[in-house]
Formats: sequence, C-alpha cells, structure tokens
Amino acid sequence: RLQAARADVDQAQRRLSAFQRQNGLLPGDERADIESAKLAELSSQLVALQSALIDTRARQASIGRNVDAMPEVLGSAQVQSLKVDIARLEAKLKESETTLGTSHPQYLALKGELATLRERQAVEVSRYGQALAATGATNAQREKQLRAALDQQREKVLKIRQLRDEMAVMQKDADAAQRAFDQ
Repeated sequence: RLQAARADVDQAQRRLSAFQRQNGLLPGDERADIESAKLAELSSQLVALQSALIDTRARQASIGRNVDAMPEVLGSAQVQSLKVDIARLEAKLKESETTLGTSHPQYLALKGELATLRERQAVEVSRYGQALAATGATNAQREKQLRAALDQQREKVLKIRQLRDEMAVMQKDADAAQRAFDQ
C-alpha cells in the first residue's frame, strides 16, 4: 500500500512537471499578470483611439462641405492673408469697374488676379479638409489593427488562464497524493 501511494505521488508530480514544461509554466509564474497588463494597455489605447475617431468624425460631419469653418482654417495666417488680399482686390476691382469699365485691360488683369487668389485660397483651405480626412482614415485603420491585437491578446490571456487552471488541478492531485502517502 505504501509503495502504491508513493507511485501515485511520483506519477502526479511527473504529470504536473511535464505539463509545466510543455506549456512553459512555473509555479508563481507572473506571465499571466504581464499578459493581462498588456491586454489592459491595448484596451486603453483602443478607447483613446476610438475617442479621437469619434471626434474626427464629428468634426467632419459638423463641417460637411464648409471646410472654411474649421478652426485650423480660421486660424491659418496664410488663409487669412489670402482673404485680406482678396477683399482688397475686390474693392479695387469694384472701383476700376466704375472708373475704367469692364472691358479695360487693367480691370481684366485685376479680375484674373482675383481669380488666381481665390484659387490659391481654395487650394489652401482644401488641404485642411484633406488632412482631416486623412486623419480619420488613419485612425480607422489603426482602430482595426488595435482591435485585432486586442482580440489576439485576449485569446492569449484566456489560454494562459486555462493552462493555469489545469495546472492548479494537477497540483491539487499531487498534493492529495502526497497527503495520502503521508498518512
């Protein structure tokens, strides 16, 4: 009977050791804690990115086609300078229309210059809209990547927990066999 109990202890210990070796687990292994911390960090990053994405989409929706209303556009020194130049040229054009007429070469030159300034302003303003759209697209792509990484990390954490649970059962079996042997 003693030999059978000793054999049970040895067998339970060997199964436990083999399982630990096979799965890279150690008693008191902190890997589960590290992997859980990684999972929490990925989750935190995803929440922050989703917040930024919501903000970007809200800005895109509120601006719609009116990119001129973006705070970045309103605060742009270059756009403001172009607006001032356009306003100055519009006043000059209006004055030359009444003094020179709409067929005068100077009036036509001013009209062409005004069209060029408006085109430059439109290009400058559209850059801000394109930047906002690019930010939205980048954030959406990054969100997909983070979701995939989060899912993968979640699976890893669940697998480690499952292995730790299996190891705990084997440890209890080994402990029970040892207690039976000790009696």
